[in-house]
Order: sequence, then C-alpha cells, then structure tokens
Amino acid sequence: VWSLGSTQSRGVGILFKQRLSFNIESVNHDSDGRLLVVDVVINNTKWRLLNVYCPNIASEREVFLESLAIWLNTSRVLLVGGDFNFVDNIALDKIGGNPREGSDGADTWRRVCQCGALTDPFRRLYNQTVEVCTMQNTMSQHDT
Repeated sequence: VWSLGSTQSRGVGILFKQRLSFNIESVNHDSDGRLLVVDVVINNTKWRLLNVYCPNIASEREVFLESLAIWLNTSRVLLVGGDFNFVDNIALDKIGGNPREGSDGADTWRRVCQCGALTDPFRRLYNQTVEVCTMQNTMSQHDT
C-alpha cells in the first residue's frame, strides 16, 4: 500500500508478506506522500498502521507531528513507524552530522505520544543502549 510523493522526493509504503492472511479495512493518505494510515485485520486483531515521512524543515515537521494526533486516537492496536527526520536523544540516537542538531520535533512528538499513550518499545526495554543497525541486519532479523 503506497502514498506516493513526487518523482524526486517523499513517499511511504507498507508491505505485507505474501503468505500473511489479512484484510485491509481502510486506507488513508495525504497528497504529499508523507502519511499512510492502514486499518487492517490480522488474525482477528484490528491494527492501525501508520507510516510517516516527516518534513526536513523543523517548523513544518512540528506542524506535521501535531496533525498525527487524530490518527492515534483508536481502539485498534497501533503501530507507528517511518522517517521522523529527528532523533529523540542526540547522545544515544545520533550518528554523524552536527552533534548539536537533529532533535527538532522531539518535544512535539513526545507531547503527541503522551496524549496517545504511545511508547518506544526499544527505548523502554533498553533505555541507555546505543544501537547501530544497518538495513541488511534489520531485514535479516525481521524476515525470519
């Protein structure tokens, strides 16, 4: 399922394993390729899947993050992922670039998460762990 941006930027998608038995109940997306919301039933459990691609510009990012609040209010199991274009904790989560920048939007996202009672499961389990991961490692861990 896709929400396409332009040929030069943006765009998000959610892929389902071919052998997975699921029923998509609704799909919502914006016109900019920054948001995809899929309500799906998997094994009799209702899920809401959000994939986001936050703006690079901090002021636009904060407005976008606030706009997500309406999608977080659901009785379904909620899973949110994507490219947020910021890190929550520069000391733990940032690799490379300017060591003093990169967290613009974290406070807004924390506020939105509190309203939706969301948590980052990795940070909850490993609150002080620095995790370096490559796409190849991620794919092999989750593809089994």
